[in-house]
Formats: sequence, structure tokens, C-alpha cells
Amino acid sequence: MKNLILIATILFCSCSSLFIQGKYASKENNNYFDFKKDSTFTYEYRLFHTYRYSSGTWSLLKNNRILLKSSYLDSIVLLEVNETEQATKKKTSLNIDFNIINGLTPQNYYCQMYIDDKPYFKDDVLMGKRCDSLKKVEIADKIDSLYFVIYREPIHFVTTATSFPISTGKYYPQKGYSDMNIRISFNDSLFYYKIFNNEPLLISKGRIKLFNRATGKWEVVNKVSDSLNIMANPKIR
Repeated sequence: MKNLILIATILFCSCSSLFIQGKYASKENNNYFDFKKDSTFTYEYRLFHTYRYSSGTWSLLKNNRILLKSSYLDSIVLLEVNETEQATKKKTSLNIDFNIINGLTPQNYYCQMYIDDKPYFKDDVLMGKRCDSLKKVEIADKIDSLYFVIYREPIHFVTTATSFPISTGKYYPQKGYSDMNIRISFNDSLFYYKIFNNEPLLISKGRIKLFNRATGKWEVVNKVSDSLNIMANPKIR
């Protein structure tokens, strides 16, 4: 009896997986999914200048639901700080280095620095300054907390896609007046990445439903032919 139950369960999961596999697209809500046989997925959202993408794994749940988990589960930028206490000078020195993975040079990004939760660069309170101009910053006061918000703003655009800002975690200095060697590392693709953190989708024959938190409504995305090329995969530079 146990063997029969096990076989039935395996057959159900296999059939359900085959039922889910395939491509789904909607020109009404601009969502595009490709669910693969190996339980991975790719996703795109395209509307005028807005572009988002994601990739990760999907798993089958009960009650006609599947769960999406993106490869990246947060867009917090890595912030590495090495402090050396200053014994004589009453100031804080920041030596800033940007490590941009698969991206452009630092001059193609803006960065606003928040000290004690207040924007430091006043000329442009929102976006701050070009990252290549931030190699060394001298501050007359002690710092209680520090973090950065980074914007993708290429000098020469070859795409109309709108990016979204990313930010570092918050750092709390330990040594009062000090020299800080700061390394900010991020992958350029995070500016367009959409995170699915164990997000459920409803599924029925020939379509899926995705909940839009902004509108508070479920959006229907219909299954389409596997022969269609639904992913744009734009080269964003």
C-alpha cells in the first residue's frame, strides 16, 4: 500500500511539473515567464522605459500554487570598511573604492552618502556626485553611521531602460575620528533585478496568476507556444 502511495505521489508531481513547464506572456500586464523542466525560471517585465528581470527556482505547492525564489534575495550592496584611529587629527577621512562587477566605469554612476541618516552632498541631495569623484572625502566630525545609495546614470546612454537605485548596508564606525578604507562592491545587473522571495503564484490550466502588491490585484499571464521568443534579454549599457 505504501509503495502505491509513493508511486502515485511521484506520478502526480511529475505530471504537475509537466503541466507547469513552458512560457507565459501577457501584453496587458507586461509579465513574461519561462518555467524550465529543471525547476528553474526566468522572468521579465517590460513597459515603455521600465525593465525588470529575475531568475531562480520554482517549486510545486499544494492548492494549485507554485513558489518562486530568485537567485538574489536582496539588493543590498556589499560595504567593506577598514578603520584606523587618528590620534592627532580631529577629522574623519574616507578613502572610497568602487568594485563594479559586469558594469561600467565609476563615472557612469552617481552616489549619495548618508552620514547619521542625512545626505552629505548638498548640491544634488537625491543623487549626490559621480562615483569617480569620491576617491577621498574629508569630514570634520565624528560619524555615528554611514551608508551609500547608488544610481546608474551612464554618461552616454545606449538604452532607454529605467534603472532603480541600490544601497549599501549601514555601517557604524567604532573608532571615533579615523581613516576609513571603504570598498563598495556591486553587480551592475542589480539595478534592474526583481526579487521573488518565496513568492506564490496561482496556477490553472493554461495560465498563472501573479499578485501585484502595488495595485492589490491578481494579474493573469497566459501560457503561450514554446516556439515563441518572449524574452527580450536587452544589452543594457
